[in-house]
Amino acid sequence: MSQFSCTGYEADAKPFEICVVDQSETVTVEVAGEIDLATSASLSAHLDLAVQGHDGDIRVDLSRVSFIDSTGLSILVAARRATDGTTDRCLSIVDPSARVKRVIELLGLTELLGLTDADAEH
Repeated sequence: MSQFSCTGYEADAKPFEICVVDQSETVTVEVAGEIDLATSASLSAHLDLAVQGHDGDIRVDLSRVSFIDSTGLSILVAARRATDGTTDRCLSIVDPSARVKRVIELLGLTELLGLTDADAEH
């Protein structure tokens, strides 16, 4: 049985939404809009809840993210590190938009963030 919750609002007149889908062994955090200083606290809170409240793998779907800054990237890195080395679970970035994928690749964060294609096994 899946549980689903969404939080949406407009930060600086730009729509931003986070949906969390809990499917027993995996939780998916779906993000839409821009991840920047104005929205990073919400992303951080949702990822903290996913990391602390779920024993399985965590997937962060960035397919509908149009922009990410260093604040957002640091939150993703911190969440990834929170799952590394302590358990058999992992946090992976799934299906990032072309813009987000390019930023992640240019900064050399592909492996660190567990970047995967949407169809890849986890």
